Amino acid sequence: MAWLTKKRCTNPRTGRKSTYYSLCWRDGRKTRTRGLGRVDRTAAQKAKALLEAHVVAGLPLPEPTPSPEPSGPQVMTLSELFDEFLPTVSLHKAASTARHAKTSAKPLTRFMGRTPIDEIDYRRLNGFLGWRCKTVRTRTAQIDLRALRQALIYAKRCGLLDRLPEFPIVRITDAKPHVWLTAEQTVRLLDALRPLREIQHERRSRIRRRGLRLLRTTT
Repeated sequence: MAWLTKKRCTNPRTGRKSTYYSLCWRDGRKTRTRGLGRVDRTAAQKAKALLEAHVVAGLPLPEPTPSPEPSGPQVMTLSELFDEFLPTVSLHKAASTARHAKTSAKPLTRFMGRTPIDEIDYRRLNGFLGWRCKTVRTRTAQIDLRALRQALIYAKRCGLLDRLPEFPIVRITDAKPHVWLTAEQTVRLLDALRPLREIQHERRSRIRRRGLRLLRTTT
C-alpha cells in the first residue's frame, strides 16, 4: 500500500514556509518514493488513490509530466510581494525602516493588493496617490510610495520584474513653512524678553543670598 509523507521547509532568505508532499509505496522489498512538489493535501490524496489503483490493476506507474519552463519572470501580486519583502526588511534594515514599511504596506495592499506587480504603472500609482491624499498628508503618501519602490526593487533583483514603473512626483503642499525673523523682529523679541530675564536673575540672586545666610547661621 501507499502512504504520504509531509515535509515543511523554510526559505532562509525570505522566511516563507512551504509544505511538500511525497508519495511512498512498497515495491517488493524496496520502498520507493516520488516527490509531489508543493501541492495541497487534496491533490496529494488524489495522487495516492491513483497510485493504488495502478498497483491493484497491475499497470505500470505513469511517468510524471514535466512542468513547462516559465517563459518570463514569475508574476505575483502586490500582496504576495509584500509577504516576501517585509521579512527581509525586518532582518536587514533598521527597526524604524521596517516599521514604516509595514505601515505603508497596509494602504498599498488595500488599494491594489490583487494587482500583478508587472501591471503597476504610472496611472495606478497616480490613482493611489489621489486616493491616499484624501485621508492623509502628502508627506505620508510619499513615504508609502517610497516603500513600494523598495519592494519593487527587491522584486527586480529577484528576477520577478523586468523593469520599474515610472513613479509620479509628489509635491509636498501641506508642509508647514519655515518662519525666519527679520533683524527688527529679533531686536523686538529680545527687548520683550529682557524684563523676564531680569526677574529670573533677581530670583536666582535672592535664592543664593538666602543659602549663604543659612550657611553662616549653621556654622
